[in-house]
Amino acid sequence: MTDQIQNETKKTDWHLPVRIAGVLVAIFALLGGGYFYEEIYKSKILTYTLLPGYDVEDQYFTGLIIENRGRVSLNDLDIILTDLKSKIEKISMPGPHQPVEIISGGVGKNEIHLRMPDLYRQGSLPIYMITSGPIEFVQGNNLFIASAETVGKENTVEGPSKPTLFSIYFMTFLVVFSNALLIYMASMYSKLRRENSVLRYNANIRISENIAEEVVKIKSSE
Repeated sequence: MTDQIQNETKKTDWHLPVRIAGVLVAIFALLGGGYFYEEIYKSKILTYTLLPGYDVEDQYFTGLIIENRGRVSLNDLDIILTDLKSKIEKISMPGPHQPVEIISGGVGKNEIHLRMPDLYRQGSLPIYMITSGPIEFVQGNNLFIASAETVGKENTVEGPSKPTLFSIYFMTFLVVFSNALLIYMASMYSKLRRENSVLRYNANIRISENIAEEVVKIKSSE
């Protein structure tokens, strides 16, 4: 009787859905793991904050603070300020940081190109300037800030670091995919339980019928 029930129920083997789920989980781990390692664990985020400007007698004070808010050091940092409308009369970059080289421009000019070999993780570079008149910074116009890791990418942002649209879309996909996989596994489990119950019931009915037929045959032969 036990062998017959097992033969009836083996049709709903768990191997196929488990294997499918395993493949999906492996794909999920490869995609999500690589993205997590490169974009989150080793995130490269370069931010800058523009300081409010104000008049100082016949001069004008302004500046910006550049920060590495990622999880790795950023190399070959370039800060280019051009077409400032006013000449730079004094520039200061206080604080502990790597030496900053003036590539071109500077005091007496209305532009400056700075290069920093390395900006360590969570490090910052303040740049204070006294100019002959008001100036305004516009990223992509007269302000360019990038490192070897962030040039050409959306990793340089003004103010606190913000997630990129791709990061939002990808994380949304991961959440939706995980929930869908859990729902699929739960539905498969419920379906297989129902099928096993039905098959066991039918098997028991057939076994009972066989027993009844055997009893009738025995009585008939007496």
